[in-house]
Amino acid sequence: MADTQVIASAHSDTWERTNPSNALAWITKDIAYHFYEDNNGSDGYLLYTIDGGATWSRRRVDSDNANNAMGLYYERWTPGRTGETIHLMWSGGGLDDFLYFSFESDTQPAADPTPILVQTGVSFSSSANHAAGNCSLVETASGRLIAIIRGDNSAEQWLTYSDDDGATWNDMALDPYEVFGGDHAELIPGNDLSNLDDCIIIYFDDSADELTAKRLNFDTGTPTNSVIDSETLIKGTFQHNNAIWDHQAWAIDENGLAYVVAWTHHDDATADLIVATVSLATGSLVVDVKDSDILTNPGDEHGGICATFDQINGDLYVGYYNGDGDASPTPFLMNANVPAVYAVTRNPEADDPTWEVDQTYSVDTPSDRRNMWSSPAIVADKGGRWQPIFFNDDSTDLWNQKY
Repeated sequence: MADTQVIASAHSDTWERTNPSNALAWITKDIAYHFYEDNNGSDGYLLYTIDGGATWSRRRVDSDNANNAMGLYYERWTPGRTGETIHLMWSGGGLDDFLYFSFESDTQPAADPTPILVQTGVSFSSSANHAAGNCSLVETASGRLIAIIRGDNSAEQWLTYSDDDGATWNDMALDPYEVFGGDHAELIPGNDLSNLDDCIIIYFDDSADELTAKRLNFDTGTPTNSVIDSETLIKGTFQHNNAIWDHQAWAIDENGLAYVVAWTHHDDATADLIVATVSLATGSLVVDVKDSDILTNPGDEHGGICATFDQINGDLYVGYYNGDGDASPTPFLMNANVPAVYAVTRNPEADDPTWEVDQTYSVDTPSDRRNMWSSPAIVADKGGRWQPIFFNDDSTDLWNQKY
């Protein structure tokens, strides 16, 4: 089945650096939304389909220029939540603000909606600041919204929360970053039923070359007393180009068990594609790195990653790029024709899961692929798809392929 063009001429030269792993939500088998920056005009757009990805339309969400950090979260990814809200957060570069907007999944918002101010005084002075920008948000099991956001210097990084569906936001006086620089943090909803607002933070420590999991221990009585604790190593010697976000991705099952997939190196023949589970269900942070890698020492340049957990049949899908014909590739730029492929395991919770790997996903001629995104979950009572969107830098187009 041929790849489907989503949007033609979607960017100029920095677009692939602006989106986190959470940028695509499949609501049903027919309906999906993708949040991205069209760098031709530096505007933020929401793409949507109502026919399973055969055709796509879009609405402009922000025309404020330079959306250097963006995040999307669908309420149903959080176990126990039954609403249909899609949350968007982004940095509006022209105003130096972080902004928030939400809508219901069965509606398409009007173009240029009026967003809510989350944080002001956030500067992004050049395209290089894509490396610093960070935006990740979740809705907890109690309905509280929590976000990690960062601008381009150490005075512009916050943990913030909202108790009123995003109408107002409050800083927690808690710095989510150990140092300013290449570190990145991504929130995952927790599954500790005695602490519904606790979250998991997947943290890439650039200075230590480590990928870790942390617990955001949220104090519901006095949120400013919340702490980040229980840091647990996922993988050491974890080396990445900090200008590109998606070295790791996560998926989530119906009980809130999170699956984290990651490349251990951004550009090395000995890199491994690993998978780990992270959970708060026992009341403490538990990390289990699986004995079986998805790929071990593939020998080619690689990068780009996404993951989806199918809550209906229990399968875990992982999409990635693998292969490069250039003997001296520029790190992580995918200069040669790199195919998008996927792996799937039918027993993801096993200590040594069995992977069916390197199944061709992108069937059209591959060419300079960059980021790729999928929905973290096919929600059990909603449906959805394992159907990533990926990016072709040569043609500057967004593509997907119907699965």
